[in-house]
Amino acid sequence: MPIRSTNFDVMIQDKDLRIKILNSIRLYRAISRKIFSACAMAEMAGSKIEFGENLKIKSDSEASKIILANAFGKDGKAHLYQCRDMVLKELAPTWNSFVWDSLRNSVSSRWRAPDPEHGVKRGYLVLNGARDIAFFNHIGIGFPAATACPKLSGRDLTLKWDKDIGAVTFTFPRLDGGRYKIWRCLRDGEEGWKLGTMYLSEKEGKLRVTMSYHMPDKKLELDSTKALKIEFTEDPANYITMSSDNDPLRANRISITETTNWLDHLNILREKYESQRSSIGSLHRHWVKPSIQDALKQKLNNVTQTRTNGQQTRNHLWTRNIIDHAIKLNCGLIEIHKLPEKDVFGRSWAWSQFKQFLSYKAEDVGAKVEFVV
Repeated sequence: MPIRSTNFDVMIQDKDLRIKILNSIRLYRAISRKIFSACAMAEMAGSKIEFGENLKIKSDSEASKIILANAFGKDGKAHLYQCRDMVLKELAPTWNSFVWDSLRNSVSSRWRAPDPEHGVKRGYLVLNGARDIAFFNHIGIGFPAATACPKLSGRDLTLKWDKDIGAVTFTFPRLDGGRYKIWRCLRDGEEGWKLGTMYLSEKEGKLRVTMSYHMPDKKLELDSTKALKIEFTEDPANYITMSSDNDPLRANRISITETTNWLDHLNILREKYESQRSSIGSLHRHWVKPSIQDALKQKLNNVTQTRTNGQQTRNHLWTRNIIDHAIKLNCGLIEIHKLPEKDVFGRSWAWSQFKQFLSYKAEDVGAKVEFVV
């Protein structure tokens, strides 16, 4: 079954309760940063990270134990080496245990996520000074349907994650037709619909719930004998071409010119901010206000986030264009010839993400994808 996600704005009338919820979300983000920093500090000290159920940090030498103890102000045995206990017993003792599972997944996914520009893990780049510590500014508390047991009724959603706050009932404002259908199908348990993980987050003081869910298959009866041929060319204006034997006179094309210009612009911005940060680093620390350094870091983080989001958006648009063309020509087979590996004319690109998006979109409509070398 296809997996989707949809955002819902939610409301709380009680102002004091709303403040508690906002503070809880911000605490979740702050602790995520702390655990991510602990992972970075541990690896720099020569320790090993086990991204298992408890996210353990193992120190194999006395030297690394001393470094960690000095850095975190404790002997470290339970405080750092067993991160689950550190969070649930010291940092947030009122949390339910599933909140730790959500936090652990957030930290480990960002540590091991491939960087869109360099193609290596973000954690590796952090250790080498090429990326800053992940800020977790936009993540939300995860509520898996199986363990968090959210309650859906009417236009209300009840969640419980903190023993002090207790169960909280959120109200949905007026929903548009599409989102109301999703909410109704999940609430009423319609056949083929299944709730996944919810995420409670905030942005600029506004509360939001993101729901992931499974929905019924809606496959089309496409002709499996007809193939849509996808080729990548050396012409930026006609970078991706789509053609079919049953439509030989027409070939749909996707230009890459806008994308390469956009990537070049982001690279110029990154080089500019990196140069400014290097210049500041060479000056005496008392001559530079910390706010200036923080502003440059934030600008660099914004460039990285803009690139990540823009890359994902373009991969979605390109793959959707291909699927729509296959449906239009009734092609049940999509042949991808010589898919690029890592770049777009020398600029790094996540073609593995493109491949993933195309594969699941094709599966949704009942088409098959073949990659031809």
